[in-house]
Amino acid sequence: SLVNRDSDLMKRRESDLLRKDSDLAIKRETSLVNRDSDPMKRRDSDLLRRNDSDLMKTRAPDLLRKDSGLVLKRETNLVKRDSDQLMRRDSDLMTRNDSDLTK
Repeated sequence: SLVNRDSDLMKRRESDLLRKDSDLAIKRETSLVNRDSDPMKRRDSDLLRRNDSDLMKTRAPDLLRKDSGLVLKRETNLVKRDSDQLMRRDSDLMTRNDSDLTK
């Protein structure tokens, strides 16, 4: 009876130790994976951020140039339209004045 009890205790103790060892091993592997993946995530994030800022540096001047070109073109068209209207109005006034003078 004592032998059986001791044997059961030994089996239980070995089982507990194995479980504990396996839990520790899993924890250790998990922490190693986390430790290794964190720098990778940071590195990827840094690379993405650097790429984004590089893109913005090269893209921003192009966009500004494009925008200023569009604004310039629009202003030129507005000025041309206004001057055309003024010239027409002046021409109409001159024609009207000429007809008034001939009366």
